[in-house]
Amino acid sequence: MKDTRTALARARSLGLALPVAHIVDALSASMVDHGDGDLDHSALIREIRRENNLPVSRKDT
Repeated sequence: MKDTRTALARARSLGLALPVAHIVDALSASMVDHGDGDLDHSALIREIRRENNLPVSRKDT
């Protein structure tokens, strides 16, 4: 999340819109909220599965 937030802040300072980065940031925040903050970006699929009411397991990383 630190890198995404840094990129979003820089984009904002330049007047740029990064809609996909905002989505990734929101998914990352949700991942942390669900206790998956120790996982890297490849685990974002877990959040996508949660949002679609699909089962989530550690093998989803």
